[in-house]
Amino acid sequence: MKAQKEKNGPFQVEKGKYPIHNPHKETPLMNFIIWNVMGANSANFRRQCEAMVKMHKPTMLVLLETRMGEHKRLTEVLKFDSQIQSAAVGLSGGIVIMWKKDTLKLSDISITSKSIHVMV
Repeated sequence: MKAQKEKNGPFQVEKGKYPIHNPHKETPLMNFIIWNVMGANSANFRRQCEAMVKMHKPTMLVLLETRMGEHKRLTEVLKFDSQIQSAAVGLSGGIVIMWKKDTLKLSDISITSKSIHVMV
């Protein structure tokens, strides 16, 4: 089944997709998800998060308030290959930024127990 095309200014756009700023050069669209999860260490959360990642295909996923000390396994389950994290202290905090190396380049600038500053 072919995707329908709609006229949108000087170039064609597939229905349901956003136009890129330059129709003559393919530029990957960035799709980031930032979610205050209030706890990410449950099977129910993982199922919901996997479904959301599969549906929206984000280039970067940021989870806040994970309440987890380690995010490596979660990063693998969600099929990302890179992460920067700030571990939770007790049942408070926990931040993880996940992405795929071939899609984005992130540089960690500063990591504290309450924040992560990166350059994309």
